[in-house]
Amino acid sequence: MKSIAFIGASEAHLDRARALGYRIHLVQQAKNISTRLLALADDALLCDYEDPTNDAKVLAYLRASDALRPICFKDEGLLPIGRYMDQLHGSTSYSALAQAFTDKVKMRELLAGTALDNVAFQAIAHPHDLTLAARRLGFPFIAKPRFGVGSQGIKLVRTAGELEQLQLDDPYIAEQYIDGEEFSVESFSDGGRHTIHAITHKLLFPGNGSQFVERGHQISLDYNSGEQAQGIHAAVQLFLDRIGMRDGVSHTELKVCNGQVHIIESHNRAGGDSIPNLVLLSTGVDLFELQIRQAAGDAVDTEARPLRCNAGVLFFDFKPGQMRYIAGVERALLHPQVKNLYLPKMNGAELKQPRSSFSRNGYVVGTAPTDSSVIALLQGVESSLLVRYEDTKN
Repeated sequence: MKSIAFIGASEAHLDRARALGYRIHLVQQAKNISTRLLALADDALLCDYEDPTNDAKVLAYLRASDALRPICFKDEGLLPIGRYMDQLHGSTSYSALAQAFTDKVKMRELLAGTALDNVAFQAIAHPHDLTLAARRLGFPFIAKPRFGVGSQGIKLVRTAGELEQLQLDDPYIAEQYIDGEEFSVESFSDGGRHTIHAITHKLLFPGNGSQFVERGHQISLDYNSGEQAQGIHAAVQLFLDRIGMRDGVSHTELKVCNGQVHIIESHNRAGGDSIPNLVLLSTGVDLFELQIRQAAGDAVDTEARPLRCNAGVLFFDFKPGQMRYIAGVERALLHPQVKNLYLPKMNGAELKQPRSSFSRNGYVVGTAPTDSSVIALLQGVESSLLVRYEDTKN
């Protein structure tokens, strides 16, 4: 039986590996362990893998487990895995690749002189760098954490007055504001050969403070065919080559403005927000399975497959207020095109406008034929839910 090692994992990831018949070794932070994770894993090392002082302990565990290609689907594990892979394989390329994906300034520097060098930027290490950014980029421009994730801390700076009020404690990057539609591209690489499995169209929440938080994603035939899709494919292939991606899944976010593709950021992991499940539902390709099989040393079928349906996820946009209850969930779950519906424990909770990916209020996943709108379907499911607030009299 072949072995696979996870650096930080969810129950869904270990469930996949166990169903495929692999022996599972798990490195997990103690705060994130669960009874089911321990049941699914053959053995586990509980430690803070983000702390470099624990590297020797983790490396000894990986060597003893004979699992020399550990994988992680979470942002916090990508830099540690780069360090481990360098030590296990006598290289420096793995940590360099992880830094290229996690450090937004490094990524921009690597794109210099290419056709993708089309987003002006300024590294922000000191307050006076913001003034330089305004001069170079003009208004409006984007300021976001240099190492940020989950749409946290992103700011749209529109005027000199807003610039004066901006207080940044951590390293930031300022970037030229790019208008246009937003997409992500779900890819898998095997020996430097990159296969695009889906182009995902993004929807954002409305309103100041939430305009950079994803409201939904859809994989549809409209966005995965035609000249624009071909241009996106070519741009992402070039990007992955330039950044040095060789193996594994990647998730690249971009905008298309006046027919030109602008890379926003990318990650050497699968996308969040149920996007891998949308790829599986719409194409039959399981990105998690590909990553697990590859890491175990097995051959993988990376061939792209045509869309068999549209698939989407919509995060609920509930009115802010002190919620009493939500009804209609059981009926919504029985809708033949609903594949998943998640609501956190919100009875009696105060609902707020989302400010990051981590403060949203549940979601619904569904499918639709390729000639109809999956987002319209999901909006219909959302509108069927009955939300009662404490100040409602009936």
